Amino acid sequence: MAEEPQDPPGEPEPTPSPVAEAEPLEQPVRRHQREGVVTLRLTELMRAGWRALASQPGASIGGFMLSMGVMSLVILVMIAPVFYAAWLSQNAPALLPRVPAQVALVGWQVVFITVLLVFTTWTTLGLTVVYLKIVRGQRPHARDVFGQGKLLAAGLTLLLIEYGCTTLGTLFCYVPGLLLTSLFSLSILFLVDRGLDPFSAMRASANAVWGWSTVLKLLLLYLFMTVLGAFLITLPIVIPWAVLMFTIVYVELSDRVTCPWCSEKAAPVVELCPYCDEELAPSPTWEVKVPARPVPRWIEVAAFFLLIPLLAVGGNPVGGVIPGLQLGGYFQGAVPLVAGFGVGLGAVMIPSIAATLLLYHRYSSFRPVELDDWGCVFGKSDAWEGVRIPWRRVEGFRLTGHGIMLKIDKQPWTRWLGPLIRSDDLLTHEIVVALEQKEIYSLEGRE
Repeated sequence: MAEEPQDPPGEPEPTPSPVAEAEPLEQPVRRHQREGVVTLRLTELMRAGWRALASQPGASIGGFMLSMGVMSLVILVMIAPVFYAAWLSQNAPALLPRVPAQVALVGWQVVFITVLLVFTTWTTLGLTVVYLKIVRGQRPHARDVFGQGKLLAAGLTLLLIEYGCTTLGTLFCYVPGLLLTSLFSLSILFLVDRGLDPFSAMRASANAVWGWSTVLKLLLLYLFMTVLGAFLITLPIVIPWAVLMFTIVYVELSDRVTCPWCSEKAAPVVELCPYCDEELAPSPTWEVKVPARPVPRWIEVAAFFLLIPLLAVGGNPVGGVIPGLQLGGYFQGAVPLVAGFGVGLGAVMIPSIAATLLLYHRYSSFRPVELDDWGCVFGKSDAWEGVRIPWRRVEGFRLTGHGIMLKIDKQPWTRWLGPLIRSDDLLTHEIVVALEQKEIYSLEGRE
């Protein structure tokens, strides 16, 4: 008796990511992940953000209003001395302290901006946790808004560096500043959700959103938030809605993995890369792991104290010009006004640049490195996949006193400031042999 033909087995269903399992909300790009390609569609993203807002309106709007209420209270407390001093000047001038008005005004400005930025960072970290929980289908609590004090120093460092970079970029015809704003838009989420250091969070954000299409859509979201949020009535709704959209973008883009073959990013719900049809997570036949060295405590402490002048002007690197001009005007008889301009600018710019370079040194010199058949990965950890540089982009290497520095194709500055693989003599020899087997040779004989 002939056996009945059986239907061929269908394609196995893709395994949903942990984020997808935790989300009761329909996300705007989940259906595109069936092929492993994540595509952001602005209209669907806006609808998904609105659904997230409508799912928990009390937490979404209430968390924002709670943080704004605290900030308003801080502002009232900080401006109270100004009104008190004005009242004393009219009714009891003898009780006023013997301090020149310009000096007192500069001191008050510095204290006011510092306190305001600290509280802004504190509540921003808390709201980030609130909106992450909403997008992932969890229920946030009021204590989440003010429960991220342990991240305050890292959050301040991150926001100060971001503000500084975007402000300087804006001075060059706005375009560089807008581009940097989009590239770093997810960094606070990486810092809070993944526990990355400030520079790693900025690099992870840039890697996640890199691409003109994504950057343009994020800029349109910023424009949407700015235009509609300009009205006081719509502010409590527009700002949470926009932040939820950025949080959804983070959830969608941050879990992608980089294909070792073609360096494209794909969702980890497929086994084969949708761009090159190679295995997305192959097992290497050769692998060397260089562990990260412990970071000296003095680097982070010194960098934070160097950022204090930038904190005092609200993260604006040229903000020191205003108090400098005010003090220069007070000492106009003895000091030229241009001197106050120069001192005010230098007092903020020089420490800020030094702190940024010091933190970049921490990021580039104290991170783990993994080398395999396809390239090297810098900064990989359980929380982040790191930055992968394929071997085809490496033109050569230089031996330094600290390890091996790579020269990257089309990046001439990497001849002297390239990615550094810190290693001891024995490990350096093993890595050099492996590089030469891949036809990557030292630059010393070619310089």
